[in-house]
Amino acid sequence: MTSEGLIEVDFFLGHMFLSKKSILQEAGLFDENFFLNHEETDLLKRIKKKNYKICIEKNVFAKHLKGSSGNPKKKFEMDLSSKWHYYWGYIYYLKKHYGFIVGFSVFLCLLFHNILRLFYFFVKGEREKNKLVYFSILGLINSIFAKKSSYRPKIE
Repeated sequence: MTSEGLIEVDFFLGHMFLSKKSILQEAGLFDENFFLNHEETDLLKRIKKKNYKICIEKNVFAKHLKGSSGNPKKKFEMDLSSKWHYYWGYIYYLKKHYGFIVGFSVFLCLLFHNILRLFYFFVKGEREKNKLVYFSILGLINSIFAKKSSYRPKIE
């Protein structure tokens, strides 16, 4: 692999990356407060703060199968968990790196946006979408009030 395909970035959203062990140890490993979503963005921000370069290789691809190994009957329950943790992690990340005021400002915007979506899907009678938005709101609220990332799907 040559450097021709490398592109320097501030961060990336991803499910696969490579790093030297020493860099991970210096920056700190994954923040265990994250359960799903935003943990790689947090780690890459801390690596960047240590003055390391973050690069992507434009000629390497990997396909994330997004829970395809799980039971298809439990997909909706996993989607609820994903929504909850996406919003929980986003607010947690913002508060951690930019402070409570930034996190709270984004929280208010997302809360308003999701409340509008909640009413929209309610009026349209789309119960599953309504429940997904409801879980997004629950993730937002739990994060802004500094509750732990505790939601786990019911997949017994």
